[in-house]
Amino acid sequence: MPLAFVRVDVLNSTSGEPLKDINGNPSTNILTDANGNFTFGPIYAPRGCWVNLKIYSRNDAAIVVDPGREIIDPYSRQMEIPEFVSVGENKTITYTYLDTEHSQNIAEFVHPWTILSYHSGVTRGWCYIFDETDSIIPQAIVRYPNQTGPFYDFTTEEIVLPWGVEPFPDVILHEYAHSVMNMCYGYFPPVMLKHSIEKKSNLTTAWVEGWADSFPLPVFNRTTLKSFPYGEVYDLEVPTWCWSQYGWEDGDEVEGRVAGALQDIFDSHNDGNDTFSDGFSRIWNIMQTQPSNTFRGFWQAWNTSGYQKQPALMAIFQNTIDYRGKGDVDADGNVTILDQIILAKAFGFKKGDSKFDKRADLNYDDTVNILDAIIFANYFGKHYDC
Repeated sequence: MPLAFVRVDVLNSTSGEPLKDINGNPSTNILTDANGNFTFGPIYAPRGCWVNLKIYSRNDAAIVVDPGREIIDPYSRQMEIPEFVSVGENKTITYTYLDTEHSQNIAEFVHPWTILSYHSGVTRGWCYIFDETDSIIPQAIVRYPNQTGPFYDFTTEEIVLPWGVEPFPDVILHEYAHSVMNMCYGYFPPVMLKHSIEKKSNLTTAWVEGWADSFPLPVFNRTTLKSFPYGEVYDLEVPTWCWSQYGWEDGDEVEGRVAGALQDIFDSHNDGNDTFSDGFSRIWNIMQTQPSNTFRGFWQAWNTSGYQKQPALMAIFQNTIDYRGKGDVDADGNVTILDQIILAKAFGFKKGDSKFDKRADLNYDDTVNILDAIIFANYFGKHYDC
């Protein structure tokens, strides 16, 4: 893959100094484009000057630096180009680095840029946010390779990644999403050290980790996550109610449920009660303007921002997070005969039956019976501004 959006310096091979253009501007801090190309010049240089390129693991999105180095000292690689520049010559140089014999050299050259990568690393996430929202996220700092990780160190505000994480872009962007949240909020909410995607943790942990789990999905336009280090794949489009047999717990204390809810708000795929398709911009607007430590707080911000409620409530409900008003089966904000009709059609059916409708299971016991009818009757005529 091309080295897209990385810093390049054009150097005099003999002196090591940056070459200059005819106006005296040094050939430093040049950025490659999405195809790995860059231009500089015309060059003012001695006759027969040989050219070196020095490439850095840094750009506007991030700087990737060894844990033992100063932040101002990113990884770099200097490559001699087997070409020389003649006076008045317009030279196009194509360079491909491929070393099949010296694997250590490949590791030194490839891996830090893989972490930074526009194709599968931090820069991909940075560009996605910019492309979708015009927001410019401050430069992130990535420590790599570390003996432990991956994690986001909120005390130093640095992403910490270990060897072996390079083939796991979801994990790289998960940690980048933590950095983005910290930059948006101005602080990092306290989370539990131990948590899992399908089990309950607490409200704050589920929100912070759920946001980070969900972020790679729109960036790569898919519904699956690949975990580190064993490569388990989670399809967040699939889990819904009655998934306890697969180890999934319910509600907004489960990070996978939060991630799935954000995905169903975003995506254009209809499944079950989710028929909503809203994109990333409104989610991002709330992240930037109304910081919250819980998914409930995120929903309250959504609710007060004038965004669509009923389809978003059902997208969330599809992921076992039920913020409907009591008795409001169809989530339209009113407990009416329309809700009673849905309940009546599902009455007497239980989990596993073809006519079972989880919306009508108002007490969450996986059966629609007289107990649900009593709850409905108690709230009949109620109006909600959810």
